[in-house]
Amino acid sequence: MYRTLAILVAVAAPAATQNLVFNGGFERTLATGCAFNLSNPEFSAQMPGCTGFGTTLGEGELDIMRDGTCGYGLLPASGTVKVGIASSNDGDGSDAFSFRLKSAVVPGQPYRLRFKANAYVPGFSPDIGAVEVGLSDSPTDFGVKVAELVPSPVVWSSFDAIIVAATTARFLTVRFQEDKDGWD
Repeated sequence: MYRTLAILVAVAAPAATQNLVFNGGFERTLATGCAFNLSNPEFSAQMPGCTGFGTTLGEGELDIMRDGTCGYGLLPASGTVKVGIASSNDGDGSDAFSFRLKSAVVPGQPYRLRFKANAYVPGFSPDIGAVEVGLSDSPTDFGVKVAELVPSPVVWSSFDAIIVAATTARFLTVRFQEDKDGWD
């Protein structure tokens, strides 16, 4: 019923080389192996620097896949861990989570946003939905959308662009496009 969208994220000011996203590669995790269908609190407890806040099935349904042994989609784009998010397009919402930033983004300032995503398309979850990225001052509110990428089911798709923060934000948010039945 759900598909996974694997994600790897980095945000940096163009003039600086410091990555502002804490745990953007998901390598700091307490999860071992394959942890599927995690509620928001379970995901948050296993992924330092991240907070689950999606509404799929009421409490989220996030996936942490480690070491390429989980059997769904491509190997992680970098490192050994990828995260899956989904939506079922049945009114139950979509998966979402936030990354804590090492420092707040400043309104009007440009930042380079880079991330990779891959869609997994099984028969039970046929749509390819977009990965939506936002900036927020709350770990549990999507905030203002700053990017969107519809990923390929065959290769890792890359997003790389300069964004300008509209407001102060301490969190980078990620969610699956709610009106699709998919798993990225």
